[in-house]
Amino acid sequence: MKRILELGAIAGIGIGLLATTNQPVQAASSYKVKVTKQSFVYDKNGKRQNTFWYKNSVLRASGTKKINGKVYYKLEGKKGGYILKNTAKKLVTHTNKSANANKVDDSVDSQFRAQVQTEFIKLVNNWRKTQKSGAMKADSGLKKFATLRAQDQVVAWKQTGDLDNHKGFYNYNSAGKAECLGIEPKTATAKALAEAMVDKLIYHDESSNWVHRDILKANKYHKIGVGVAANDEYYTYAVELK
Repeated sequence: MKRILELGAIAGIGIGLLATTNQPVQAASSYKVKVTKQSFVYDKNGKRQNTFWYKNSVLRASGTKKINGKVYYKLEGKKGGYILKNTAKKLVTHTNKSANANKVDDSVDSQFRAQVQTEFIKLVNNWRKTQKSGAMKADSGLKKFATLRAQDQVVAWKQTGDLDNHKGFYNYNSAGKAECLGIEPKTATAKALAEAMVDKLIYHDESSNWVHRDILKANKYHKIGVGVAANDEYYTYAVELK
């Protein structure tokens, strides 16, 4: 069967709004950009503000956004705002590919993973109810695949400073029809992690053009699996749906 795919990338979501069989999308996560020339800050409507960044400033961005035909980096932090993409470049994280470079932190035990999935599904289903969408049920096959995909993101993050842009979703015999990926700073509890995931994927998904939100809302998906892995500082996660 020929697959028609809806794709997303960490630095900006490119969407083909087609009837899709598979819908992998990657949540925006922060990365560093270096200003290459004096760069003014703009608001969400593309209006220039009375502040700017000097050349060689290193900033943190959470994705890109197209405003009035121009592409901007969305900045994190108290100042926030947007800068034109052609005034900065994304910094690539170089890592030492030693024997431990691909090591996945095994501190995420099965109980923690189960708690994250339970809390995440509960929160998503409560929200889906307000959107007139039916409840989704946990699926063991999707959870197993989601855990594998979360572990893939640990390896990708250590090697490139980025998530894998769904390469594994295509390379494996995927158990799901849609995928969302993301990364979050380590939290104290499984519930806190699940809440952070929902907050990013549903309520603050504007940098991804609300693709994750729309996938989690879609009434055609009835089953879900959530996987979690970790490195020293972050949890990586994958959500698989069908």
